[in-house]
Amino acid sequence: MLGTTLLTFESPSQALQVRDSLRQIVGRSGRPAESGEAVDQVGEWQVRFGKTVAVINKGTSGGSVAIWDGDNVAGLADTGHTESAVSLLAAIGAGKWVVMLGFRWGYLIIAAECG
Repeated sequence: MLGTTLLTFESPSQALQVRDSLRQIVGRSGRPAESGEAVDQVGEWQVRFGKTVAVINKGTSGGSVAIWDGDNVAGLADTGHTESAVSLLAAIGAGKWVVMLGFRWGYLIIAAECG
């Protein structure tokens, strides 16, 4: 059953820890995406990290997230690629770091920066 608590974090490094924890829990195999950016495959899910482009209201599909990638926090950079995502648990402000899981039907935000 889906809970009502959104995972929150206060910095990009904490968001990357969420992503890395998911990889450890369910396994990881990385593969390059067709457009060239890194995509991390976790089981049947894709894990993405980025920043919200605008406010994403709870339950609203089509929120835009700019995808960021890098080898570590210091190397994070905007890839220039965006993905549409939904937050089922809470509204998320513009410019907030998020971690998303990609399913066959789209991306679900599972963690978001506090504030």
